[in-house]
Amino acid sequence: MKNMVLFLHIIIFSTSLQSQQLKFLTPRLIKLGRIQQGESVKDEIRFVNTGKTPINISGVKSGCGCTATATKKRRFSPGDTATISFTLNTRGFQGLIRKSLTIQFQEKELKDERFTVEATVYSELSVNPRYIHIREVKLNPDTLITEFFTIQNESDSPINCSQIYTSNEIAQAFPPSAIIPPGKENLIRVELKPMHVGRHTIYVIIVTDNKKKPRINVPIFAHIQK
Repeated sequence: MKNMVLFLHIIIFSTSLQSQQLKFLTPRLIKLGRIQQGESVKDEIRFVNTGKTPINISGVKSGCGCTATATKKRRFSPGDTATISFTLNTRGFQGLIRKSLTIQFQEKELKDERFTVEATVYSELSVNPRYIHIREVKLNPDTLITEFFTIQNESDSPINCSQIYTSNEIAQAFPPSAIIPPGKENLIRVELKPMHVGRHTIYVIIVTDNKKKPRINVPIFAHIQK
């Protein structure tokens, strides 16, 4: 019991010491809002050394390679404000993402400080779902397997999908073209005719006038059995 009480006192003392030494001006959850896919957003973490001795940063770790960090100064005297810059690269991400940043100190009495960077990544032109998986259908050239996906326009102007077609004759996509107004989506129907045995990867190819995504390939994975 005495050991437990001593342990709790140590934790309380360490937490109190850290709070007296560091005053963070940045919230633990850093919300960057909506960011267009492919963009890089810069922000920073700031704290003040409110203690009576210098503080030394030994390093800053990110939870994933998409978050780069940089700090030119690593030693902060009493009263100094530390600024740690970071860049969030949204390439390859979609939807809500959360990435961690951890500040590490040389001083043993200071524990690591962790922050979470949150953003909602959107694309001007996106498809949902990103692929179609047709599992184990029987060979039958007289039947059709029907699947759907949507093309979403989140830009401020209409997007012209001038061509919508497939890479293999066993599948067809409808309609063959579409103009999608801002903030709207268009439903695409895919019809697969199971006429060849084997595992197939077929693409629905969408040609658009969007500069960032002039071409989108939506894969269809199909396993046709005898």
